[in-house]
Amino acid sequence: MAHIYSNPNQQEAEAIAIRRMIRASNAEQMARRRASDAADVDRPRATLKRIGRVYSIVRLA
Repeated sequence: MAHIYSNPNQQEAEAIAIRRMIRASNAEQMARRRASDAADVDRPRATLKRIGRVYSIVRLA
């Protein structure tokens, strides 16, 4: 169903608002993805540190 706008600028204003919301949503998703990727990089590093500590304890025992 088509919308009829009494104010000609209202349609453009709504389109701009929708584009802004989509951009904000995309930016939030990208930020979450970057944070997740950073956590994925840190996890193996932490695991290797733990393995190194366990290895040094076993080696000293």
